[in-house]
Amino acid sequence: MGADIAYRAVTFARDRNLEREAVVEERVMLRDALQRSLGEARMDAIKQEFDRRVEQGEFVAVEQKPGTPGRSFTTPAMLSSSARRSNKCAPVRANMRSW
Repeated sequence: MGADIAYRAVTFARDRNLEREAVVEERVMLRDALQRSLGEARMDAIKQEFDRRVEQGEFVAVEQKPGTPGRSFTTPAMLSSSARRSNKCAPVRANMRSW
């Protein structure tokens, strides 16, 4: 029962936070998952579920600036979308003639 609630809570947090942001802090994801569980899942169950999904590759850790607390994550879909966009766009300057 607790594992199912933790699963649904982490899914909610993923969908809510990665809907508009490419990168989300771990603590924001855990906070929203814990709130969503309405006290039916313990923090350790939610953290375990989140870590399981990190190990499975559903969440991908992102490099952060030095001194930034915690970890941040994105999804493989967001990474591939970003890679496709960067490969399609040529620098503006390269396409312009010099005057």
